[in-house]
Amino acid sequence: MHHSVNILYLCSFKRYIKMRKFLYNNLKATLLILFCTITVTASAQNITVNSAQGQDITTFIQNNLVGTGVYVYNIKFNNNNGNIGTPQIGTFNANGFVQLNMNQGVVMTTGDISVAQGPNNSGSSGSYVSGYYSDTLMNTVTSGSIYACATLDFDFVSVSPFITVNYCFGSEEYPEYVCSSFNDVFAFLITGPDPVTGQTRTWNMSTIPNTVSSTNPDGIAVAVNSVNDGAYTFTGGSNCYNTFSEYYVSNTFSTGVQYDGFTQNLSASATIIPCSQYHMHISICNVGDNAYDSGVFLEKNSFKSPSAEINLSNNGVDTLVVGNETDIPLSVYDNEYYSYGHTSLTFAGSAVNGVDYYCISSHGDTLNNSNSVVDISGNGHHLRFVAAPGVNIVEPKNISIAMHTSLCQSHPELSHNDTLRLVMVGADTTFVDTTTATYEIRTCTGQTLLFRVENATHTATVIGYVGQCIGSLTVPAWFSIDDEHYTVTAVGPRAFMNCRDLVSVILPRSITLVDTEAFKDCSSLISVEMK
Repeated sequence: MHHSVNILYLCSFKRYIKMRKFLYNNLKATLLILFCTITVTASAQNITVNSAQGQDITTFIQNNLVGTGVYVYNIKFNNNNGNIGTPQIGTFNANGFVQLNMNQGVVMTTGDISVAQGPNNSGSSGSYVSGYYSDTLMNTVTSGSIYACATLDFDFVSVSPFITVNYCFGSEEYPEYVCSSFNDVFAFLITGPDPVTGQTRTWNMSTIPNTVSSTNPDGIAVAVNSVNDGAYTFTGGSNCYNTFSEYYVSNTFSTGVQYDGFTQNLSASATIIPCSQYHMHISICNVGDNAYDSGVFLEKNSFKSPSAEINLSNNGVDTLVVGNETDIPLSVYDNEYYSYGHTSLTFAGSAVNGVDYYCISSHGDTLNNSNSVVDISGNGHHLRFVAAPGVNIVEPKNISIAMHTSLCQSHPELSHNDTLRLVMVGADTTFVDTTTATYEIRTCTGQTLLFRVENATHTATVIGYVGQCIGSLTVPAWFSIDDEHYTVTAVGPRAFMNCRDLVSVILPRSITLVDTEAFKDCSSLISVEMK
């Protein structure tokens, strides 16, 4: 009889849970109808999604998630490295839904990704995926029963000791099942050498900001029970918190996405050992049952490391005059962490290294094609060009220096190339001032652009940018340096290459040439206008 009472109680509890869901959802639908009847519909947009089912997982992730400074390989979805077999992963476009705080990217869901699309017209949306994947690794994050996981795996190497990825977690379990056993979770589980101990370990990157402590050495994982509005009626769930509501966005009776709630755009980050191999395991799972869907939005190309861009800068001097010395700085842009690797130089041109001139590194080494490796750890490096003693230059000669930088010597995929050209002339040569100079100019829209100016013609070419290039950009028609006026007439090769967060560009009518690769790999760029 004792066993019969336990069975009856269990059945009654399950029935209670189902009845609670039914009553809440019908009440929610009724309130939604009333709300829409007595209010003016908001002008917000709904996100759209496109399933990647049938696509090659490697190509899909390289194009939509991988950013700068990392080499990603051995990519699998639901433990399959071929074509994607389920509709649980794809791309999304926010279409102006600003609450998501990201424009495009990858979406992974516990059901069909089509459920993620707004508006929020149901409080209980879910979809069953045939042959769903069960991720045993997620048992390290939750003690509940796991269903319908969407799991992405890959190995990666980073050029710096810091990696990040931006994400937003949403769920239909919000808000009514906060602190229940239906605690849908996801994780960024990273495995590799600990940067302090050197020992291999696994830890979760997707934790609530500022939650690392002695009791939670890896922080508190983001989940339905941990990031919510702070008001809940259930008490039987695990890992319940009501103190992190600042990271929660209520989406009840709203547009944009179907999920009843979601987190702010958060950044998962980790400190690692540069040029060492790590494994990333991104997974989202239903917990407790397989009824309601949850999803995670990963911002486009946001899995990245601060990128190292090592350049030869002519510093306004492109002529080597016999009897003088010319210093060419070796510049490291956009990477405060970069202090690894080396760069190799190849010398060419009609001027012969060792015969017409010598090239000396800032360490005092004489460089040529047999001894071409330069240590670029730290900053303040340069190449010094000196004419050979007694050399007689009658006609100008060209010097070409090609630079190849191995950011991680064991991974040639992580490299950077640049080229510099100089003209070598005699000491008594009279020539027209054709020197160029490079300047950083801040635009009215807040970005800093690199311009190469031609002193002879007082024209300028956009050749790159400094820092981040985000959103909308207006290129100036002219600028002044030391009372000299320069008209912007061109956008050079790869000037905005890999500027993946650039959305729109306005060019002045003074520009007569835009290189075909000026905006290469600007994946979020929608428009380039001339005004």
